[in-house]
Amino acid sequence: MSVKRHSQVQEQQKPDFIFESCTIVKDSRLDVILFTTPAACRRVETVIPALRVRSVEWLSLFAYPLSGGFQKWSLMPAALVGPVLSLEEKIPETVRRLIAFRMMVVLERVKP
Repeated sequence: MSVKRHSQVQEQQKPDFIFESCTIVKDSRLDVILFTTPAACRRVETVIPALRVRSVEWLSLFAYPLSGGFQKWSLMPAALVGPVLSLEEKIPETVRRLIAFRMMVVLERVKP
């Protein structure tokens, strides 16, 4: 009976799709790792030539957490939702990247 060491078991469980410059940890935000920077987007396009990253948008700065997300409760009155969303649109992208709760990535399939 052969006994495998912990390091051997970990080595076998590593996913095949790992980029050289990032380490994927359990419960990590894979979308952020893959699409945060233009270089990361180019890397995705290189690894998966059939896809092009068309846009990356950072969303839900204040309205989403204050509304409770998908919960029944809300900390924000309905009358404030519109003004808060318009305020979010005026915040520069560099700040949005730091405080956003959600991210929308648009990918396009390219035919070879």
